[in-house]
Amino acid sequence: MSFFTFSFVLFLIVLMIPYFLLPQRPRIFWLLGMNLVFVYLVGGWCMLLWLVGSILFSYVGGRVITRATHKKAWFVCFLLVELGCLGVLKLQTFVITNVNVFRGWLGMAGAFSPLSIAVPLGISFFMLQFISYLADVYTGRIEADTDFVEFACYGTFFPQVMSGPINRWSQMRDQFVGPKHWDWERILPALERIAWGFFKKLVIAERLTYIMNDAFSNYMWYSGFNALIGALACTIKLYADFSGYSDIAFGVAKMLDIEIIDNFRAPYMSTSIQDFWRRWHISLSSWLKDYVYIPLGGSRCSKLRKNVNLLLTFLVSGIWHGAGWNYIAWGLLHGVSQIVGSTTLPIRNRIAVALHLRNEEEDKDGMIRTVARMIGTFFLVMLLWVLFFSPQAIDGFRMIGKIFQVWSYNFSADIAYHVGTYTACVWLLLFASILVMFVTDALARAHGDLIRALHRLPWPVHLLLLWFIVGAITLSLNLSTTEFIYMKF
Repeated sequence: MSFFTFSFVLFLIVLMIPYFLLPQRPRIFWLLGMNLVFVYLVGGWCMLLWLVGSILFSYVGGRVITRATHKKAWFVCFLLVELGCLGVLKLQTFVITNVNVFRGWLGMAGAFSPLSIAVPLGISFFMLQFISYLADVYTGRIEADTDFVEFACYGTFFPQVMSGPINRWSQMRDQFVGPKHWDWERILPALERIAWGFFKKLVIAERLTYIMNDAFSNYMWYSGFNALIGALACTIKLYADFSGYSDIAFGVAKMLDIEIIDNFRAPYMSTSIQDFWRRWHISLSSWLKDYVYIPLGGSRCSKLRKNVNLLLTFLVSGIWHGAGWNYIAWGLLHGVSQIVGSTTLPIRNRIAVALHLRNEEEDKDGMIRTVARMIGTFFLVMLLWVLFFSPQAIDGFRMIGKIFQVWSYNFSADIAYHVGTYTACVWLLLFASILVMFVTDALARAHGDLIRALHRLPWPVHLLLLWFIVGAITLSLNLSTTEFIYMKF
């Protein structure tokens, strides 16, 4: 069941009418039941059984760790089972394929075959939630939950179950209890947030899909400018797609009077790779920091050890995103970029002083330097997204190499290759929509929240923006929609 179907609208109506009328305990049971229905409709029996099994295992694990004398031993056992399941489901094909390649190099006959196991949608997201729960119980940050129904509501909560965000039990446990009322002051902003999610996905991401696919499939036959077009398309598409999902999930949860993590804060306006990861997929970034980077030693160690910890953390990030050398290279290069950035910061500061970019008469608020860092960070992130989207790591590096062949750019041929994809009116709508998305991102960055920022605009401007996104969505309803990108992770 997609967010873009009448079935989902009907599901929400059926869910919410009893939700706001039932007393607390029946309401929790009702929400759990509807969560399970949603999981089945989206991922079938495979996803439902894996998710329910993971919930039962994690709930029992929390209780056992709390009561055990040897807490560490029990925690390690439960953790290894969780990681083992995740590893087998996501990595076995990649590992076996590379083992077979290595055996071929050694001249060994025969090949291993991967196990035929269906991988449920969203497994990386809900497994990380349960791992964080067990880790927090073990370290004493939280107490093990004694109410299985509430814990199951947390594990199956339908807006987040497919593509996150990765919410912690400590943030969610109290939100399923207490009175819940239909409040238009909450419902209307939530609906507006959902509309922004639909706008990003339908109007921007879906149209950029065709441009990106054309550029990636034919990058060898056209000049580097075509590769640059593809890089820009995939960069904007991924953000519109993933943040669009997050907007819808946030808005739906808000309608139910439940707050989940806001996963993005204008990431393409970051001034460094480190800043980018504070703003991009925030729930994953914070998870990696708390459960990988800090346990490895974090920054409270030698500079060499700190850099190794950083590389290992981003290696985990790459592997989490997918079993492929392109994802591993993407993760490691993000780590290397952070190391290079922090190492060269003193030199870059001295260069800025030498160029008088800190002179208040020439650059009162450091605006030139800030904009330059934003452009540089965006360009680097864009190049790494090319690696992320490429089917093979070697294809990604070749396409990145093409982008740097500026002397061979054939602007007219490359533009002509793409211009026939859409009519002039559709191109105008697409460019205007991308501009609106980034302008509202800048407003959200200034005010801390998208809806709060929009409500601070003069009401005619706010109304005009609403009219624009509703009209753009209406014009895009005939497009065939693909699944959200992060559902496959």
